[in-house]
Amino acid sequence: MMALSAVAFAQTGEKSIVWQGNATLSWDGATAPQVAAEKCSDIIAGDKIILTVSEFEAGQDWPSCYLRSAENHIELCGTGLWDYKNQNLPVEAGITVPYDYKIVNAFKEGFYAVGTGATITAIAIEHCGDPSIVLPTEENVLWFGPATELSWSNSINIPQNKTENIEVGQVITITVDRLNESEEWPNIRVTSDSWKDITSIPLWDDKEASFPLKKTFDVTAENISLIKEGFRLDGPGAWVSMVTYDDASTSVTVIEAAQTSALVYNLQGVCIRKAASANEALEGLPSGIYIVNGKKIKK
Repeated sequence: MMALSAVAFAQTGEKSIVWQGNATLSWDGATAPQVAAEKCSDIIAGDKIILTVSEFEAGQDWPSCYLRSAENHIELCGTGLWDYKNQNLPVEAGITVPYDYKIVNAFKEGFYAVGTGATITAIAIEHCGDPSIVLPTEENVLWFGPATELSWSNSINIPQNKTENIEVGQVITITVDRLNESEEWPNIRVTSDSWKDITSIPLWDDKEASFPLKKTFDVTAENISLIKEGFRLDGPGAWVSMVTYDDASTSVTVIEAAQTSALVYNLQGVCIRKAASANEALEGLPSGIYIVNGKKIKK
């Protein structure tokens, strides 16, 4: 883990304009507004890049803007602008800096904006990130951020460029920070970028469990192509703070001490036993991998 150092400005929503002009967005960057590196040194995860849009191109149904790093041309983040088309111009569109240490570091090179269908007249940085948040640096992190409430309309999206190194036999782990007490049947639905079902993880038996929970599903020959499209998590009642992937062998832990009781789940998230102690949890079960009190156990 790497802690980002605190920055000089107060993280209180302070906003500073870093570019002004008149630039019509294009994908080749020929007319791109450019923000110099010296104006980006204070950017941290959770800050917002505010675009002032003065005009939308007539006939352009899907205007959008994406930010790329000035030096290595890495795609940093972006947003669709179509929801602003019916508002009074000019409008301010915000793009949140992702909780990804590579992207945060790339922002510090400076950045420029590409896209289509809109004219930008100003770019500002709103310093609303939390400098105390520690960003994970491990390569197996698919998504990280402050605990986010899932719903059928609010999803966590894992882009295709994050899933390209995932292989059959690995395990995807979702860290659940808490469950909404009012939700009777909390669960997490996992679907591909093309909205095809990958799996569903029931959580209603976990309402009395100790948090955070580690919920997992296997990468198989049947679902690998869907996972590699990029995938999303949604569903009612769960707050998620991290999604990672590991080899099954490296994610297995050993029971070190007896516990007063143990809940045993299979890898599909179904509770199959409540044992008197962790040492007795897997007695009589066939060989395989199980989840015992939130830990992955190999028998």
